[in-house]
Amino acid sequence: MQIFSVHTIDLQRRRSAKAWRQSYFLWLAIAVLASLGAASGVSAGTSLALWSLITGALVTLVRPVVGVYIITFFALAGDSVTIIWYPFYKNLSSPESLLFLDRHLAVSPLECFLVLTMIAWVVQLVGRRAAFVRGSLLTPVLVFSGFVLLGILRTASGGANSTVALWEARTLVYAPIMYVLATNLFTRKEHYNTLFWLICAAIFVDSLFAIGYFITLSGTAKDALESLGEHSASLHADLLFVVLLAVWLLPNASKSRRFGLLAMAVPVFIVYFIAHRRAAFVVLGVGLVLLAVSLYRTRRRYFWSIVPVVSLVALGYLGAFWNSQGSVGFPAQSVKSVVSPGQVSERDRSSDLYRIVETADVVATIRAAPLVGIGFGRPFYRPYPLPDLSFWVFSDFITHNGILWVWMKLGVGGFVAMLYLFAAAIRDGGRAVLRLPRNDYAAITIGATGFVMMYAIFAYVDIGWDSQSTVCLGAAFAVIANIERLHGLRAPQHRVRRSVHPRA
Repeated sequence: MQIFSVHTIDLQRRRSAKAWRQSYFLWLAIAVLASLGAASGVSAGTSLALWSLITGALVTLVRPVVGVYIITFFALAGDSVTIIWYPFYKNLSSPESLLFLDRHLAVSPLECFLVLTMIAWVVQLVGRRAAFVRGSLLTPVLVFSGFVLLGILRTASGGANSTVALWEARTLVYAPIMYVLATNLFTRKEHYNTLFWLICAAIFVDSLFAIGYFITLSGTAKDALESLGEHSASLHADLLFVVLLAVWLLPNASKSRRFGLLAMAVPVFIVYFIAHRRAAFVVLGVGLVLLAVSLYRTRRRYFWSIVPVVSLVALGYLGAFWNSQGSVGFPAQSVKSVVSPGQVSERDRSSDLYRIVETADVVATIRAAPLVGIGFGRPFYRPYPLPDLSFWVFSDFITHNGILWVWMKLGVGGFVAMLYLFAAAIRDGGRAVLRLPRNDYAAITIGATGFVMMYAIFAYVDIGWDSQSTVCLGAAFAVIANIERLHGLRAPQHRVRRSVHPRA
């Protein structure tokens, strides 16, 4: 028979009383605010979004772990193209946002939750006197963040458009903040399991919104459709596909994850082909290569049973649809744009030409200030004229080549720090994949490592430093840096000295 001490019973009573008080004041505050909103006469949609925001904020202050979940899910569950009113990463000053409050509130709900979660974590850290957890990637994360801070300080020195600088720099700090929060608030490996379920669920929800938007378009609008969703939406779909394949190839992955991800992948797959993002399909091959390498190292018999057959089928498909222009031939056209860019369609050739000229302008700008960069809020030079894209307000500041864009804005130090961060994450992720048991957590780590690799290549050819991708990137960094530690598989931090025996 188990015996409980009086001290333990009193502690449980105090914790229960504290939880009830927190819940009471939370719902009391929500009720008061809801009453004030009803009296102010705001629209029903805005009222619902506002009270959801307030409820989430209060819950975050009580349980900051939930704040990380909220940030991750809602950052990926919407799209400003297919859901123009989606408010989570739009400023509270955006008139089209469901949470439009005032034209002078240049902050987004995403940033509000980042700040609130950090405050709640710091209070928890000080109150419990807990230790700060570094994770294996803290040094490269801090080095890159330091160069971003230097770029912001240089902007503040004058001569730059402060509004544009805010839009350029803000997303670069999301990934470091997400890394620190998840590393310190996620104390069990199950937290990362929940995090990746939410990421996949958010990608699924986003695809449902995209399908709903596509259905409402007229036939003419569908034919003229350039893309369905943001540039990086297809990159997020790549992440789901890699995790889906990983859980089906790993022997000890859970059945619920296998069939759950398979059901989620159906609408995501449909949107993926409608969107026709060539860069996303090409980088998906990088994720599949990582999956094949991990399969070769851990299940070699399965590797020789699956990979050669898939490779032959892929080669046959490329030969059959090399000249097809329909949706079925989209993957073949994506590969053709890399292998033989001169044979692609006129529309794809025009898009490629724009990127080539834009990259030449970026290189010229880098040569003008290679060490420190031009800083945020300053347009890049255009020695080679580009077509007019004035409908996009940031066309003079943000380029498709996001990798060279970092060099252009932050200088060679920021560029090297970014490469250092990506390389360290891929190194630690590959090591963790080989050391972890063949279960859901290995699949999560493959997905996180694959996303870092795919993101680095995708950002070289398309716009990638957006809110959704950097939040997901921070979550991937946290998984890679901590999953071994939480499994008790931490690698040695120093060399083991040989024992020296004295001579007889």
